[in-house]
Amino acid sequence: MELNWRELSVLLVIFAASSTSGTTCPNKCKCSANFATISCQHQQLSQIPDGIPIQAHQLYLGYNLITRLPENSFSTLVNLTEISLKNNELVEIQAGAFSGLARLKYLYLTQNSLKLIGDRAFDGLVSLQQLHLQQNQLIQVPNLSAMSSLTRLSFANNKLKSIKIETNPPVTLRSLVFSNNPINKISADDFAPLKNCSLTKVDLSRCDLKSLEPGAFGNFPHLQSLSVSYNSNLQLAAIASLIKDLANSSVLFALDISGSISEEIPPNMFSSLQSVKLKQLSLSHTTKCKVLQNGTFSGLPSLNFLDLSHSDIEQIETGAFFGLKDLQRLDMQNLNLGRVPYFPLPTLQQLNLNHN
Repeated sequence: MELNWRELSVLLVIFAASSTSGTTCPNKCKCSANFATISCQHQQLSQIPDGIPIQAHQLYLGYNLITRLPENSFSTLVNLTEISLKNNELVEIQAGAFSGLARLKYLYLTQNSLKLIGDRAFDGLVSLQQLHLQQNQLIQVPNLSAMSSLTRLSFANNKLKSIKIETNPPVTLRSLVFSNNPINKISADDFAPLKNCSLTKVDLSRCDLKSLEPGAFGNFPHLQSLSVSYNSNLQLAAIASLIKDLANSSVLFALDISGSISEEIPPNMFSSLQSVKLKQLSLSHTTKCKVLQNGTFSGLPSLNFLDLSHSDIEQIETGAFFGLKDLQRLDMQNLNLGRVPYFPLPTLQQLNLNHN
């Protein structure tokens, strides 16, 4: 007997319904109609609930009381692409806790109490692209070698005193965030294991940095964005050394050193970036720099945004902006200027001089 399209569609609906019959949503959880999304958040759970459907792609376990992840915690959930364990009380991740999750792409372990993570904790996560470990108590960078597809990694707001990476990270790593860690020094060897990675973003803001060894940033030819902002104890000589290192980063797009300069900026400080084609430079919250001297920004002909806001600048010499032939936006709000400076900026479109 030949079926028409209407009869066939009815049979397909019945088949789809029967294929999930017997599957139920776990206790204290909410499930989407097809069980692709399972949310068990804000339920005072102390462990991962039983009976999570194998159809699950996204599993949200945030805002609970889970303290540990034993081996094979998710081994039957082979279709998972995302797990969130935000805002729990995790102190331990055992070896093989994520085994079986070959399709997992996003893992959120934000705001827990992790101090150390064992070498085999991330075994099996061959497709993981993003790992979020911010707001923990980590004192050491964990083993990253098992995550061969990792592109984004965040250690923001931890207790790391060093960025030393002991194991070879995946060559796919592109974004690395270390902001808000008590890191005082970066040596030339700290980033050595990353020399084969295609890093495009590094964030070292608010780390209480005091010194940067020459050559520490010399192996990042693909770097597009770098922030060392709000490291108020960083010496100007260290910043100058950093800028020289960045001369090899031919695609560097944005550099943020806001709140990290507390003395007069010398002329030609950025001259080594002539071939870098930097587009954005932030020097906001610069203190104890009263005068921008002639030639301060020479070497930045491609710059189109310059942020000098909320700084102690009182005077800008006539030739300070010479060479900024592509500058479109200039932010100088909240300075101590007594008069409008000279602007030889033919492409300027936006100028902010509020609160001077």
